Amino acid sequence: SENQITLNAKQNEIQTISIIHSWDNLTSKGRIHCLPDKVIVWNEVMKSEMEALYHGKINKEDIHVVGIPQHDYIQNENWDMGREKFLNKIGADPDRAIITYISRGLIYPHYRERENIEIIINTINKGEFIKNSQLVIRENAGVCRSSCHDVIGARPNVVFDVPDVSHRPNSNEKNIWNKDVSSIYHLSNLLKYSDVILNFGSTITLDSIYFDIPTIWPIYPPEKKYSKIKYGNIPFVLKWGYLQPILNTGGIDIPREPKDLIQLINSSLENPKSLSKPRMQIKEMYCPFRDGKAGLRIAKIIESMIA
Repeated sequence: SENQITLNAKQNEIQTISIIHSWDNLTSKGRIHCLPDKVIVWNEVMKSEMEALYHGKINKEDIHVVGIPQHDYIQNENWDMGREKFLNKIGADPDRAIITYISRGLIYPHYRERENIEIIINTINKGEFIKNSQLVIRENAGVCRSSCHDVIGARPNVVFDVPDVSHRPNSNEKNIWNKDVSSIYHLSNLLKYSDVILNFGSTITLDSIYFDIPTIWPIYPPEKKYSKIKYGNIPFVLKWGYLQPILNTGGIDIPREPKDLIQLINSSLENPKSLSKPRMQIKEMYCPFRDGKAGLRIAKIIESMIA
């Protein structure tokens, strides 16, 4: 979407820098048709992708690894509210284990979220998790919560965590997460005080990796009736390039079916450190700088262009 801006700048002999906004942008968001003079990426994985995709079109020394800018907040101790205070804030019980489910909003039926949520809630209600647990559903920013009502209703043991969005009403799917300081601090507390985190291969994986929390990706084949829907062939998600280094570590649990979630969640609750070593590999690869200075490194690169 910024190709035209870059082209106009080049035509007017204005130097350009592009910041790649997320870990999947280079491999899943289309080509960069007008290359900038310099590119800023999070880590060496993304730098390797940039070099491979645009081989010979941009010099290696013009691809700068700075770390993950939005992770600078993790180095600031002021965000940590403490488990009891934070869980009380969102209406959860500090004395029970937290199973955090990062929802896509139930708007993609082929992800089988309804099955996932039903199975987890039923298992909690039957007391079949090895720890007394509760489910925290982190709503997809801006997606109307009413899509969950027929699944969840007023059931006990379920807490909604609704991210702040840039505007309301939240039935407007164009709403996006409001990434101000308080919202980022809120998310970091949620992740830190979760016992297990479920997400669909999102950057939540990297956001939570600092806290060494067991992570499950419930990505499995859709029902046949969804096989022709765009993105319906879910197994191919696991073949996307930007996920391969993570998958190769073995640090993420991946169920074959919704019913397999229970065993994986119980394993995580029983032995939360069993995959700590491969999770630390993920942190080293994807979060190379953990000093809170990614923003400063970006500023220095900009400064070097105008000095």
